[in-house]
Amino acid sequence: MRWEPIAIQLLAQAYEFEMKCYFKLVKMFYLTESLKIEILMMIGYGDRARTQCEVVRLFRETHPDLPPLNQGNISKIEAQYREMGHVRKVPSKRQAVVDDDTKLNLLYSNLIHKTVLKNT
Repeated sequence: MRWEPIAIQLLAQAYEFEMKCYFKLVKMFYLTESLKIEILMMIGYGDRARTQCEVVRLFRETHPDLPPLNQGNISKIEAQYREMGHVRKVPSKRQAVVDDDTKLNLLYSNLIHKTVLKNT
């Protein structure tokens, strides 16, 4: 009798772990440049433009083997194309990792440089 709650708890934990792994796999899906271009072609232009809901439905019909898109994905692709004129992957801007000694050296050199400029 005492093992039943423990067994139920273990099953719940296993299910939760399995679902986390599944969602990580779904999140890792990356749209290739050709798929993004295809989505832009599905959107269309002018008076023949489709809504985002129609594009989501059409993409699911065209690619049933891929994870489904949502309106946010389509909105981001369209915004990137309108802003940059392409849909290539944009490298992220990460800050360089600098150790404390280098930071101190930079601060010290800036301080000396400002002092020299102020005195001249």
